[in-house]
Amino acid sequence: MFPAPAPCAAAAARPDEPVWTFELAADRIRQGDWPQARTACQALLQAHPAHTELRCNLGLIEQLLGSSEAAQGHFSRAIELDPSAPRPYLLRADLLKLGRHLPAALDDYDTALRQPGLQGPERAHAQTNRASTLHALGRHHEALTGFDEALLSDVDTPGLHYNRGNALRSLGRHQEAVESFDRALALDPQDTQADFNRALSLGHLGRWQAALEATTRVVNLQPDNAEAHRALADGLKNVGRGEAALEAYDRALALDGTMAAAHLNRGNTLRELGRAEEALAAYGCAARLDPMDWEAHYNRGIALHDLRRLPQALRAYSLARRLAPHEAQIEWNEALALLLGQHWQEGWLAFESRHRLEPVPLPPGVQVGPRWSGGSGAPAARRLLLVAEQGLGDTLQFCSYVPVVAQQGLVVTLLVPPVLEALLQG
Repeated sequence: MFPAPAPCAAAAARPDEPVWTFELAADRIRQGDWPQARTACQALLQAHPAHTELRCNLGLIEQLLGSSEAAQGHFSRAIELDPSAPRPYLLRADLLKLGRHLPAALDDYDTALRQPGLQGPERAHAQTNRASTLHALGRHHEALTGFDEALLSDVDTPGLHYNRGNALRSLGRHQEAVESFDRALALDPQDTQADFNRALSLGHLGRWQAALEATTRVVNLQPDNAEAHRALADGLKNVGRGEAALEAYDRALALDGTMAAAHLNRGNTLRELGRAEEALAAYGCAARLDPMDWEAHYNRGIALHDLRRLPQALRAYSLARRLAPHEAQIEWNEALALLLGQHWQEGWLAFESRHRLEPVPLPPGVQVGPRWSGGSGAPAARRLLLVAEQGLGDTLQFCSYVPVVAQQGLVVTLLVPPVLEALLQG
């Protein structure tokens, strides 16, 4: 909603101006008759070209009538006429923000806030919109500071608490975000977007039942909201209600079939239900909609792996790894597929990626030296600690190679589960 143009300040009309006066223009503005108000202000501007308030009002009227370029021209001319007046900067900043010209909008908000004449509600408006602009630019810490400053003088505006919650959510501070959304909802219980974003933060906190309750409220109020149905499905999935989750994903995708994340999570739900072929089709949809999403290719690889289509699974894992080279879980699953396909050399090499997933389990107080890769050259200390990190069967199998290592003159110590200690002590 644009701010309504303010009636022009009183000024003497010229004698040769029989039709339009400032009073008549102000009357058209109060009535919301924007075409007539524009005609009046344009006529007045011919007689009073240096009237900055008239310029501002005409700019707002042009904006309301959809002529952003003309509006920006009037605001800019008002700034030229009176560079110390804060209102033209503020109005131009709002216009630039709406047009997604965010750096320029931020400059104008900063300039407006530096003017001593900007006080009261207009100052709070500038602080709030400046913080929103910073948030849109991805400068979330600065945005949060801006919202906090605005709240010092205005604690009763629900939108301020809502926007503060969004900044906190972007920073990963989800508990604080929930508290901000709670304050917004206390002031405006009908704010479904605040309720929805609150549900998203609750999900990040693992509070899925509470998230599910919030998304259910949103879906009941907005049955055509595809994102709300998708969030509802995520909540159902995470509380173990897979079949209900599938129904919610299907409703979401019926409303908007382009949501790659919904296809992806629908695939995850199908795979958890043991329906790998259907999951594979869902992952294919996700990958086509967002080819750069490594998770779509990775999960597609897992479904192919489950179906024992190992060459196709390996191709999917390889594509995922190219998109996300630092994700160790991709290489780990790739290693399992390679070993299952009897590609021993490549598989064991990739199997080392498990150390990037989690550290080797060691009892408290045990200190170790550098890892030995088993290549040429024995450890300098001539001592070797072998740690069991797999299941009992794997541990017994690999212990059969201990004599081979001991033949190199190493003192070998085994760290194994207590149930195997007696068997392996000899």
